[in-house]
Amino acid sequence: MKPIEIITLLIALYGAFLSTMNYRTEARSKRWRLLVTSAIGEEGKSPMITFTAINIGERPVTLAEFSICYPSPIQDEHISFFRRFLSRLTFQRIHVPTIGIYSESFLSRRDHKFPYELQPGKSFEILLHANLVMADLLSRKDDQFMQFTCSFEDQARNRYYGQILVIDRVKRKIDFA
Repeated sequence: MKPIEIITLLIALYGAFLSTMNYRTEARSKRWRLLVTSAIGEEGKSPMITFTAINIGERPVTLAEFSICYPSPIQDEHISFFRRFLSRLTFQRIHVPTIGIYSESFLSRRDHKFPYELQPGKSFEILLHANLVMADLLSRKDDQFMQFTCSFEDQARNRYYGQILVIDRVKRKIDFA
């Protein structure tokens, strides 16, 4: 090969790489993206947990489900340390229905029903009574400290997790991890 052909090939490869990266960056900025936040506060005299999904992308996203999640470690001593460690990174999901134990706890707007189409720059907020969440989660596990988070699922079954919160069984208090 002549030197001019090698230079031309390198320029062509560089151009192909650059245009591919430009396409990927543009496609990523146009997709939907959710930011999930958690907050602890009070409304009146009752403690509240607020979970908010904010659409920071440029396209509308349809929220399909809301769940409260907690780690599900494996307790069997015959399983390797590595598998036990990996199991702490996975979450058991508790689907939060809009009827039943949590129904009176949903204090967000009544027109927020799933599926819900979230426009770009808008947010979807769920308020839950902290005492209800604490009682429900503590009945599932016997640890003194229990971690949990929330997740929103979109129409494509992508799951977006919020910040991890910790329940102290002794103090009956919820705080950030």
